[in-house]
Amino acid sequence: MRNNQKLCYDSSASLKQIRAEERLIGLLQLYPGCIKMCSNFNSDEISTTLFRKIYIQLCEKINNNLDIDLMNFSECLTDEEIGRFSGIIARCAKNNNHTKEFADCISTIHSEYMKTHTKKTSEMTDDEFRSMFNKKI
Repeated sequence: MRNNQKLCYDSSASLKQIRAEERLIGLLQLYPGCIKMCSNFNSDEISTTLFRKIYIQLCEKINNNLDIDLMNFSECLTDEEIGRFSGIIARCAKNNNHTKEFADCISTIHSEYMKTHTKKTSEMTDDEFRSMFNKKI
């Protein structure tokens, strides 16, 4: 809990977003088939550098049909990062409806990201304002 609060402070993300990011990573490691749901997910919406790094490495290994056992991340993560990843995995319980929960995590991350990264319409250029109506959500 204390680590999550520190991450919230360091990244200016909400605790809700941090928890959703942790759960997303944990579910992806437990259920690699969820990678199919990540096609429209932008990893830049992940609030912390560490979680983004873990997510990208995990996706890369899954997409390349490599083993996603924790020890296989030692070449791309530091010991401290592997320790944090290990904690995420340990806290991630199995779920009978993991696809729905995974989709909920993606949705939560996106909505929390948008709360802190959306310009007010009065601050937008005309093109930025128009593009709001062309985006897929």
